[in-house]
Amino acid sequence: RMKAYIDSYERNGIFDNNDLAYYQGNNAFSLLRHGTAEDRALYDLLTLRSYSIRGKPLPDSLVRHVYAYYHATDDSLHRARASLYMSRLHYKLRSHFRQWLLPLLEAERYVPTDNLLLRGQISSDMGAVYEMQYEDELAFDKYRRAYEIFKRLGRLDLQVRAAGRTGYVHFYLHRYDSARYYFREGFRISGILRDTAMLSNFEY
Repeated sequence: RMKAYIDSYERNGIFDNNDLAYYQGNNAFSLLRHGTAEDRALYDLLTLRSYSIRGKPLPDSLVRHVYAYYHATDDSLHRARASLYMSRLHYKLRSHFRQWLLPLLEAERYVPTDNLLLRGQISSDMGAVYEMQYEDELAFDKYRRAYEIFKRLGRLDLQVRAAGRTGYVHFYLHRYDSARYYFREGFRISGILRDTAMLSNFEY
């Protein structure tokens, strides 16, 4: 039953939009942690999800274990998320940009079409890779796609960051009218969120 809940929550973005608590009737989590290889991979993936939502650093060993397991399965959803985490690990380790990009390309290939939130997160991360390599047209395409997804989902907290990134890439490309539009959108959303730090960035 718990696995069914987890699958549904992942596909519908519940983990990212709500604070959740799961009350086990007995020793379900202990069994999961010490169960089959599939059980242990799922337990570690849940641990990474918890760390990620709270903004805590992802443990290297868990990321590598989850990626290695799901990379060899046909579980497209978990494979895509594991690939996203592997890419972020390479970024943290300051690996070559291709080691950061390749897991993202894999994540983009496997993410289910109905998981818009994860698709937006992958697009945003890909935009950052391309921006760092001065591939501004590619960065713009990925950031804009992420912006539209987050806007559709009503995720203002993610939309405001995507607006800023899209605006900056337009600025680098000397598309000042478009850059102004995204900066104004970011400023407007920052006001709704009452995010003073973001407001200062857009005012600047």
